[in-house]
Amino acid sequence: MQIREAVENCHGECITKLQNGTYVTVSKWLEGESLDKLELNAEICYQIGEMLACLHQKAKGFRVSPVKSYGKQHCECTKKRIQALENQGLSAELSAIMQKCCDHAGAVLEKARDEFQMIHGDLSASNILQTTDGLVPIDFSFFGMGHPMYDLAVLFGNIGGLVRRQQMAEGYRDAGGTIRYDVLDACFVLTLLDCLGIHYEQWSKQEWFAPRLQRWHQENLEPYVQGERIYADDLYLLHVQG
Repeated sequence: MQIREAVENCHGECITKLQNGTYVTVSKWLEGESLDKLELNAEICYQIGEMLACLHQKAKGFRVSPVKSYGKQHCECTKKRIQALENQGLSAELSAIMQKCCDHAGAVLEKARDEFQMIHGDLSASNILQTTDGLVPIDFSFFGMGHPMYDLAVLFGNIGGLVRRQQMAEGYRDAGGTIRYDVLDACFVLTLLDCLGIHYEQWSKQEWFAPRLQRWHQENLEPYVQGERIYADDLYLLHVQG
């Protein structure tokens, strides 16, 4: 599978620690265009699904330690981050619902732990290149061990629309991937909470945020806490209003 290859530094290492403590890596250049600059038509969305299935197949069996894990422990960390947001204005009621979501997602991921493998962790249109040899995933800075559905959930969150989801899912299945709806729901809610935990301070100052947060609560968080599915079998978001 084509990916950017890391370049070794003068010590023969692929990762370099700068004087300020930042870790960096240098990769060989790949000629291409990131998908956020292109129109995501049906063919490209299908190819995204194919690429993801290929990535997951190639990554099976890869092990490295220590590495980030997108499992129950990650849900616990997200839960603590949500608790801390109460000091920044998040209501205790909404915080409690979000924390329950973390507990539910953590339980689902723990049951599916045997299916964990290396995943990308941050797939979006800007992290996929279109090259003459096909689509190439880049920027593995959030990679870790997790369920393959986490990558699919991130894609669905970043590349919206029912038709696009269906096209990506079709490509994913046709290339050998399997969709686990219970884990997909858990990962989708978890990625939403991850974003809220990271960006709340900045987002809460924007006019769009309050109504959007209410929608997320009604369409995703509350139904999930009540034990309802988020995605239908055709990948329609079941609780979207309007």
